[in-house]
Amino acid sequence: MSFNKANLRDFIIKQFMGPQIAKNTILKEADSELDTFSEIPKVDNLPLAEKLAVQDLPKVKKPAQTEDKYVYLEHDVLSKEFSFDRETPILQQKPHKIKLCLFSINETLPRPFLEFFFENSNGVYQFPSINLVMEPFLPIIKKEDDTKINMTDIAIIPQNNEQVDQNVENEQGDDEIDIEFFSQCSQFFQKTTGLSHDIASQRYLGFIEKDDVIYVFFNCSKLEGFGKMNIGIIDEILNKKKMYELPIEQHVIDLFLSSPLITHIYYQRGEEIPYPLSVNLCLSDGEGQYKNAYYSDPLKPVSIVNPKVEHPFFGSVYIFSSEPIIHGSTKGLIQGLSETFTETNSTPIKRFALFTDSAKMYKEITSAEQVDKRYICYGFVEKSHELWAVKQVKLFVEL
Repeated sequence: MSFNKANLRDFIIKQFMGPQIAKNTILKEADSELDTFSEIPKVDNLPLAEKLAVQDLPKVKKPAQTEDKYVYLEHDVLSKEFSFDRETPILQQKPHKIKLCLFSINETLPRPFLEFFFENSNGVYQFPSINLVMEPFLPIIKKEDDTKINMTDIAIIPQNNEQVDQNVENEQGDDEIDIEFFSQCSQFFQKTTGLSHDIASQRYLGFIEKDDVIYVFFNCSKLEGFGKMNIGIIDEILNKKKMYELPIEQHVIDLFLSSPLITHIYYQRGEEIPYPLSVNLCLSDGEGQYKNAYYSDPLKPVSIVNPKVEHPFFGSVYIFSSEPIIHGSTKGLIQGLSETFTETNSTPIKRFALFTDSAKMYKEITSAEQVDKRYICYGFVEKSHELWAVKQVKLFVEL
């Protein structure tokens, strides 16, 4: 019996694999409650008017889960080799700053997402920062310079051996510079987090240098020691450019805008994982008005989700707002939040990360009959507020 490629494939499937073919991708079975839709364009970063215009009916697709293998900061995105401009005396160079880019990968939901740790400095969120101390590098560089002088004085040495010896000395000098640089980064990491040098060594990934600022990345997933810091996510850095109505430092925003590979986690097969939106949990007053949920004690928040809201069109759902709902003046809200941060370095507002990339968007909705019940997340506008109605808790998590 002879086979062409198609017949051979069918024969192998029938005899050895059963009715289903193992696909050449890393997928896992999804919870039946979490069916999402594959052909909805990504709308997280679009203006609201464009979001609402994307309404084609999609095909059903199971979402990937956190057991899928994923990568972050792969493919030499970061450097580990620190160097100076050797043409200018080191103490005459423009001072360098070290900024700690402390991040965590949150795996609570079916898809992972990035969290970054910020300090509130005079009402602006920024990464912890310190000046790089230049003096410890002086003896290292002097040693390199002396070695180069000595090498030029050596005679009757074959050129190839001389070049090898000089390369070895240069590499040793570079290693000493890298060691001193990391030593300063580690000390600042320890001071900021209260964690050990060993943990700093294990979690250090490298750095990006931009305009004499060195952003040093540490993977802080599943570590503790950040109680006085605030978590920010990519949506807030790239799109909102603020947290709790207070601005994020422009240097941080510029870093992420100019380095797209640090903004996303990727499945190992190469697919980009969408990042969630930052939203605020809403409560209903029973008369058609929504207000954001707050903690009673801003210093000791309790991680709970309030009961669902009974919406006239979407039914029993969790309601979130894209921005804090203002009942009164905008100035009053911002001033109040600013005062809260100044006094407590925290905020009582309940804030969540919500995956909306498979949401059904409504420009206008006037009846329950309009609701496509196959979705578990809906975006809509009500009384000038952009809101989200969510059926399942597996789309969101508290920040």
